[in-house]
Amino acid sequence: MPRRFFVSALLSRIRTVTDTEDDDHITDAYLKAQLSTIYGQLWGVVVETGLRYFETRVTLVSDGSNALDEPADTFCHVGLDYIEAGTNRRRELTELMAQERTWANQPWISGTYARFFELVDDQLLLYPTPQTGQSYQLLYIPQPPDLTSADESELVDVVTPDGEAFLTYGVAALVHARKDQDATLMQQEREAAKDRLSTWAAMRAFHQPRRRVVQIDDCPEPGDTFWYEP
Repeated sequence: MPRRFFVSALLSRIRTVTDTEDDDHITDAYLKAQLSTIYGQLWGVVVETGLRYFETRVTLVSDGSNALDEPADTFCHVGLDYIEAGTNRRRELTELMAQERTWANQPWISGTYARFFELVDDQLLLYPTPQTGQSYQLLYIPQPPDLTSADESELVDVVTPDGEAFLTYGVAALVHARKDQDATLMQQEREAAKDRLSTWAAMRAFHQPRRRVVQIDDCPEPGDTFWYEP
């Protein structure tokens, strides 16, 4: 389950830890900016373990070309599926290596829908080129939200109690540095919380199932021309 706090509650915790409840030099705008920075680090700690905690999805529709625009808020992608019209059956596309880019452009790679893709810059390139109006669903991890201008009633998911501690002490360390105070204790607490959060995320990701997957949909269908040279 998510562990969510209002931005106002997080600011209050940080002010309590740093003893700045009545400090006019440490403004809420400053705290929100630092909160956004540290929250981005928290997001990265969870994502880099492979845990799909922040995963979301979006449906992209083909326009007759072999390119789909990557969502502007993409942090990293998980996979791309073709959604068969009428049945909603999913067919996972195989991601190509850079060394396969020439092979994928050959005329013998053809069919009624895309079976392969590659991510180049901000576009998902599909092979073979799909027909117009087909649906492809991208599973991806979005960028962390920017909390710089967040409303104080906005909810922030700190994931676990250790995520909360990492966020609190991470901002507190920056506040102490700004006030020319010793930030050693805050930094130590931040790093300890970061280690615990990373361990939790890694263990949860480790216990997610791992199996060998055979892509049977890579085989040709009646009427398709498809050939693979290993």
